[in-house]
Amino acid sequence: MLLDLEQRQPLEIRVTDIDLSSTASGIATTAITANEYLLPYSGIIYATRDDALRDASEPYVETDVSSVSNSELLSPTDFRLDSTRRPNGIRLINGGTLARTSANTYIAKEKGLILVTNLPAYIKGDFNLHRTSTSSTTEIEEFTEIESASVNFYNRSTANTNFACRAGRTGCPATGGDLWRPATIIADSMTLLSGSFVDGVRRFADYDLNNNTGITVEDGLTPTAVPTLDVRRQNRLKNGFWENAYSTSSFWTSDGNPRLDTSVISTGISLGSYLVNGVTPIQRRVNGQPLYVMEICRKLTVSECGTGDWYVGFDRNGDGDLDDTALFDVNRDGIVNSSDKEKDVKAYQLGQAIVAAYGSSLLSLVGADNILVNSELGWTAPFPLTSFLTSGNNKSIRDRLGAGDTTRLSLQGALDKDRLYPRRVAFARDNNNNLVISSPSLYKPMGVGCSLDITGLLYSINGCTYNTLGILVSGINYGLTDSDANSRTLWFRTTDTPATPGDIDYAVYASNKPLFYFPPIDANGDGSPDLDNQPLLVPVLEIHDAKKNPPNLRTDATDVASGDDFKSNWLQQATDTIFNATFVVGNSPSRTDEISSGLQNFVRFLENWDTRTAKISGSFIQLKRSSFSTAPIAPIFTNRQSSATASKDYNLSIFDYSLDTYPTRNANGLLPFYAAPNRKWGFDVGLLSEQPDLFAQRFTAPPTGRPNEFFREVGRDDTWVKTLLCAGEASNQTGIPTTGVTVTYAKAVPDEYRPSGCPSPSDIPSDSL
Repeated sequence: MLLDLEQRQPLEIRVTDIDLSSTASGIATTAITANEYLLPYSGIIYATRDDALRDASEPYVETDVSSVSNSELLSPTDFRLDSTRRPNGIRLINGGTLARTSANTYIAKEKGLILVTNLPAYIKGDFNLHRTSTSSTTEIEEFTEIESASVNFYNRSTANTNFACRAGRTGCPATGGDLWRPATIIADSMTLLSGSFVDGVRRFADYDLNNNTGITVEDGLTPTAVPTLDVRRQNRLKNGFWENAYSTSSFWTSDGNPRLDTSVISTGISLGSYLVNGVTPIQRRVNGQPLYVMEICRKLTVSECGTGDWYVGFDRNGDGDLDDTALFDVNRDGIVNSSDKEKDVKAYQLGQAIVAAYGSSLLSLVGADNILVNSELGWTAPFPLTSFLTSGNNKSIRDRLGAGDTTRLSLQGALDKDRLYPRRVAFARDNNNNLVISSPSLYKPMGVGCSLDITGLLYSINGCTYNTLGILVSGINYGLTDSDANSRTLWFRTTDTPATPGDIDYAVYASNKPLFYFPPIDANGDGSPDLDNQPLLVPVLEIHDAKKNPPNLRTDATDVASGDDFKSNWLQQATDTIFNATFVVGNSPSRTDEISSGLQNFVRFLENWDTRTAKISGSFIQLKRSSFSTAPIAPIFTNRQSSATASKDYNLSIFDYSLDTYPTRNANGLLPFYAAPNRKWGFDVGLLSEQPDLFAQRFTAPPTGRPNEFFREVGRDDTWVKTLLCAGEASNQTGIPTTGVTVTYAKAVPDEYRPSGCPSPSDIPSDSL
């Protein structure tokens, strides 16, 4: 079973940060005694978390040691999902310098760092740089010459005496030296984050409105066939929600792409890892889409919302909150009093609320039919200043909508108020919370500009009508559009056949069509949609298309071949970062039908690293298979790379989009969560001149006696020996010719050692370009 892309969620990771800075909050230079630091001279730090849970896809009995051992052995490599896995980890931050003092004098017992954890590890920002001062942004190397277009790597010759040296050590300068120290990370896995990576917060991606219960994914879950469901999942479907809420309540956009947060720095930074990670499905916001009234349920989880918990709300007095009385019988108890609140106005009462706010003069505009249409009072028209509006606040209908609309957020947008809660498009309902049916299986969304009943009794008047015969008209058959060219409206799938709005064969994405929807689920099993439930709308998400606008939509991977807005807008943007360490970590295996993680992903990456450099000087040692970070590198099998196979009948979409990959060029749409860096990786030769730390010592053992030595004399006529003794020595260091330089050869050893039958050096052909 493959989980549809719209149903997927990034796994929430919690980390313990170890601050290695020289500030008061850091441990590298914080002394705990006269001879010791929080980062001890030995460098060893053991770290773990109690809330981390390994992959235990292979069941075990906790009291049975053999069973536990078997689970630990098989779970990392059985390619089965464990929904209880929690790969929380340890992260190193501000680790540019590991030296204990700025004096940087040589102390034999002062090692670098050995982080030992059974959990996944992370490093954020530059780590353990080769530099002579903490303010330097340029690394030193073992030679003063730096490789460039004009300096050949092999021609460098002037040693940099500061490199991997400390003042007072034999052979090192008397002052200065290198603040670098040997560092080793022993962990379940390693992920490298650039210095610009921003930790996320749940509110920016409506994380709490997703299905985070950890209930097992159910096979066969489609909009038209609902199997026996967990009650929490069924309650979400009743309310019109799938596994994800698609970030319709949070303030994350300014121009249709994720905005920058200027509350942190004036130029703005990414909103963080919960939102821009390439996996979180987010509903696109585009210009020129029809507007629909939203309604809100003031409960923290969608599954707790009942049929009567949804409210549009209406700010009668225009003061910006919904705490005042509505001046009509909102709760239908026969009395108009202080318990009739603005925040409790429901969709069928919206017309009544408008009359209560505008005043009785609106009745003469509406006429005897009691039907308010946009031509009588425009939804964006300010209310006239009258004695009734004593505050002088003449906001329009749209300005007063408590739950907002498909462009605007909830009126009470504070993070501790309505922005916390789930929102959905309102449909016309009666006072028993049942959907109004205009004709069989046709329901009426509450479009901005569509008709409203001002009595609270003529429920069928409310909302937009699906015209099955004539021409479709804005404000009658679908909502009006926003006149503001800078506005961004939630983008939904629409239909070309209003008579059957759930027919996938007639699905379109145009702005002048009615909403496409699947009927409410049949939870009671009587064979008909339950009218107290919600029709299921189909959003257009950034994982469907990261660039196009209505009515166009990506259909296969070829649309991103020449450009990749996905990585530029929907991933965090990395910066050049340096990591100097020995990584002793686990990795994850791959199957033949998956992308192999390979050496290039032995250390893992998030973010868009395209054109940026991740420089690593150190070494890699594979310790084991990861026990916590067990997911494959690619979330889609390689056979999905062929875009020709995607169709409405064969896809990775619960909504039957003709898509089975992400809109990124990375691995032809299979790797959405990062773009690879320029990998400038190599062994750190500074390790060769350092005394081994306690980890490196495990690879050597002092001799306890004379070694066993065995010798066998080999004659010069031995083929292997003869080849060596007959070798020629090239006229330059590399034996590689360059433009204008011919390589010639001379005898590598004196004649007395050369066997008979060796060719003359003159017989070795010269080599030139």
